[in-house]
Amino acid sequence: MKGLWKRLLIVAALAALAFALAGCIELTQHVTINSDNSADIEMTVAVDKSALESFNSLGGTSTTDAEDPFAKTKTEAEGEGYTVEDYESEDGAKTGFVAKKHLANASDLASEMGTSATGPGITVDSDFFKSSYTVDLTMVGEGESADAGDYSSVMTSRFLLTFPEGSTIGETNGTPLADDPMTLEWEMSPGSDTVINAVGTWNNPLGPTLLISCGCCAVLLIVLVVVIVLIV
Repeated sequence: MKGLWKRLLIVAALAALAFALAGCIELTQHVTINSDNSADIEMTVAVDKSALESFNSLGGTSTTDAEDPFAKTKTEAEGEGYTVEDYESEDGAKTGFVAKKHLANASDLASEMGTSATGPGITVDSDFFKSSYTVDLTMVGEGESADAGDYSSVMTSRFLLTFPEGSTIGETNGTPLADDPMTLEWEMSPGSDTVINAVGTWNNPLGPTLLISCGCCAVLLIVLVVVIVLIV
């Protein structure tokens, strides 16, 4: 079953309503395109520790769910091939988990996203010298717009897209991170779809070396032929 991100959003929205504390849940989906045309997905859920303690004191739920409202979703993620790890923010104020998965082909992103998104995803045009990536994805809204106001103040989410190091990023509607120009960011609004558009090109650093080597070989071959002709 695909659409893990969408299910995370639904669970997060319900938990956010229960917490009823501003900014207590942060969700980040990070897609990294690698130079070998593979991709890595990371979904991070960070919950304010004080809000989680308040949630645990509510009662009326099973022990597992009270301790971790995302327990079921984490189990589902592992069942879909994700590696789930614990997460804690650098300042120790937030706790949660990270679900990671490697895709052998970046072009499989749309299939992996399932009901969480629409569009072709990542289109790869690659040869030995360069790889071009066209990202066209629409992330499905985090809930019905009529309900968005109920939890927009307690939950924030964003989408990050990282191109291979040294890439040239072309037309995009994303915002480059100040400390990492290879990574683009989109803020996602509850109840609204988020359009992800970006184009990037990665040039293989071995390409020029290969051209020079081939040129040298061609020159040597010509010289060799000329010498043989003269000798004969």
